[in-house]
Order: sequence, then C-alpha cells, then structure tokens
Amino acid sequence: MNNDEKQTNQPQKLSRFIVTDPLSAQIQFIDLVVTHADAEKVILVFIQKIPGGTKPDSNEEIIDGRIVTQVAVTWPHLVRIRDLFDRIIKNKRSEIIQTINKVFEGEDEENEE
Repeated sequence: MNNDEKQTNQPQKLSRFIVTDPLSAQIQFIDLVVTHADAEKVILVFIQKIPGGTKPDSNEEIIDGRIVTQVAVTWPHLVRIRDLFDRIIKNKRSEIIQTINKVFEGEDEENEE
C-alpha cells in the first residue's frame, strides 16, 4: 500500500467555524450577575450599571442599569463553567493578587488625601 492509498482511506476532516455578528463580538464589562434557576437550567443575566443610580428619596423612575446579555445553561454545563473558572483562578492566582493589591493601594492613597 503506497502513501496515496493510505490518504484516500482516511476520512476527511471538516473545518469548523463560529459565526458571529459585529454586535455579538463586542466585549463589555458587567457589574452584576443575576441568576434564575430551575431543575433543568440556570439563566445568567449580565447587567451593566449606569453611573448615578437611583436616589433613595426620589419618586422618579431612574434607570440603574441595562441588561448586556442573558444566557441559559444546563446544570452540567454550569458545573463545567465553574470548573473552568476555578482553573483560571488557580493558574492566574499571583497575577490576580497583584492586581487586587494595586487596587487597594490606590484606594489607600486616595483616603490619605
């Protein structure tokens, strides 16, 4: 059996693509995640807060934030996501600690002024 015969006997691998539109491809920061769950799924609602917020003594309707996106996942998928986040945190632990320390150092300097 020569090389040409070996290549024709192997199944062809298909290319896979992820399709997105420009709006879906935008990365946005979120401030709050709200969850709704039932026996089959968990819905994650990602909210971006709007500066200013609601004044406690105000009778006006003020918009506090906007929903950036909502995602529904099954429980097994949620567990895989949790495990993924755990691995990311474990692998990036020292970088995360440095970033958090810088944030708190900046707050200390602001409070001294």
